[in-house]
Amino acid sequence: MNLQKYKIFILVLISFFPVWIFRSNLSIIEILLSLVIFFILPFLIFKFLLIFKSFKINNNSYIALMSLIIFYGIDNHLGLKNGLMSWNADIAMMIKNSILIIFTFIMVIFITIKYTNSKTILVFFTFLSVVGIYNIFDQTKSYKKITNFEHVSKYKFNKTTIVFLFDEMSGVNSPESIKYNGNFFLDYSEYFFKKYNFVVYPNAETKYSSTIASIPSYMNFIKKADKQDDSSIEIAYKNYYQNYTLLNNKFFEKFKSISTFQNIHIDYCKHINVKKCDSYNAYKQESFVNGFKDSALTKIFAVLKLNGSIIGNLVFELFKRLRLIDDLVSPAGEKATLPNLLKKIEKDVISKRYDLIFIHTLVPHVPYGYTKDCSYDGKLSFSSSRLSIQQKIEQHNIERVCVLKFLDKSFNKLINKNLNIILISDTGSKIEGTNKLSTFLAEKNSVDKYKVVNQKILVSEFFINKFD
Repeated sequence: MNLQKYKIFILVLISFFPVWIFRSNLSIIEILLSLVIFFILPFLIFKFLLIFKSFKINNNSYIALMSLIIFYGIDNHLGLKNGLMSWNADIAMMIKNSILIIFTFIMVIFITIKYTNSKTILVFFTFLSVVGIYNIFDQTKSYKKITNFEHVSKYKFNKTTIVFLFDEMSGVNSPESIKYNGNFFLDYSEYFFKKYNFVVYPNAETKYSSTIASIPSYMNFIKKADKQDDSSIEIAYKNYYQNYTLLNNKFFEKFKSISTFQNIHIDYCKHINVKKCDSYNAYKQESFVNGFKDSALTKIFAVLKLNGSIIGNLVFELFKRLRLIDDLVSPAGEKATLPNLLKKIEKDVISKRYDLIFIHTLVPHVPYGYTKDCSYDGKLSFSSSRLSIQQKIEQHNIERVCVLKFLDKSFNKLINKNLNIILISDTGSKIEGTNKLSTFLAEKNSVDKYKVVNQKILVSEFFINKFD
């Protein structure tokens, strides 16, 4: 084997080694399967090329092959997607941008190698060696970095408040409810609210159309809508698995012992009164909605996606479209594991250790996933962006009904508990042509009977009147 082939051989070893599998809570079998798919198989392919093809240092095919391997190594060890591309529900746009970035990077590497001294490859080799070794010891993306703790609570409470904050769930009297399958939602929601004696606010709204403005206005009893208060939110640079941290939370100050279930978007768990924090963790899920592909491949490819590489995400999307896997990563994964979340909440209610249980889940946030019988269909998750407005509204109504049906099963077990339950959303569905400010709002306590309050109300005003 000549020198050029040795360089490719060593570069493949460095670039393709999937360090991420060792910080992802995978089983031994899943780790071995990952090594076969992402390391041994590529290694054998390149070995085949090295044996049956002759390479020369100035040959364009040699330089192209080296450029591809170098790009893969950079992408594999640094996770270029998370650094260069934001999350986007429009998968077609994500694929388009990914291909553009890959082509640009490879062309830059190709031109650099071709028109500079051959020692340039040594520079790339050294760089990949350094980032590869660093990646072995770096724990930034470790599953252990997902916030999860439980402190012993000395309290016992006879009454508990539960706040369910559903992401992008349009209100009862939203435009989605008056057309395209809207009656399906209205009929079931009326049945649900009557069954559990909810006070319903069908015309509730938020002041802001963005999550990071709307939720702080609830939590901090902000009355004025003409000026957004950004002081309560900071970007969570120190945590790979959190986008933002809620710094100020006057609502939490009203309680002594809080159990929080949160997602990757906002971290609520920095508050001193939070005694238990359960952040959505794709690495640790126990049960799923019927129809979800709960397999070793699904878990492995979820880890690959969370590693944040561009090529990894494209491979993930390919396998998902081939229906070999489903998406376990948030937000899709939260939809697939909603019943599992509700079981955890039931345990906290029974324990009586918390006077507030606060849940912010990315349900029924896109991508879609529920069928009419509330089983899971992974095809919906990658076709969301291609649906017409009518189809999106129809699907959003299905998703809203399924949320209530899952709640119904859980509430049946908690019917005799002394609970104050509040159901809210941050914004509307954000489907084009609908009211982004239309929000879900309903409350159940041990005193009131079923009632519909038709007056227009801001969710922040509801929190002010109830808790401030």
